[in-house]
Amino acid sequence: MEESSNKSLEHIVFFMLKPFENDEMETIKKIIYEISLINGVVYCFFEKNLSERSKGYNYFLRIGLESENDLLVYQTHNSHTKLKKFLKNYEIDILILDFYIPKIYKHHPSTQNSKINKLVL
Repeated sequence: MEESSNKSLEHIVFFMLKPFENDEMETIKKIIYEISLINGVVYCFFEKNLSERSKGYNYFLRIGLESENDLLVYQTHNSHTKLKKFLKNYEIDILILDFYIPKIYKHHPSTQNSKINKLVL
């Protein structure tokens, strides 16, 4: 992949998973929160598919990253390893896509004294 300063990286994983037991989604949400704190991760979502056109893929993971280097950091991070290990028990199939999109900026809410929100990387 070519890295570009005016682009961010999108990492999407489509999962075909067996049904979860008990409170497994709560465990996943905690791991997703940990992933969202990794330096370079702009956003992170793990959600259930709503479409009947998904060819059996029933969940997806979507992560926005500041750069391709941040993808490498994410891939070796303990939280990513923890999620992979947890989902392996339910995995039937996965499909992974990584691609560039226009630059994404983290939104930092303004302080009480400032009326301007800053967009920074």
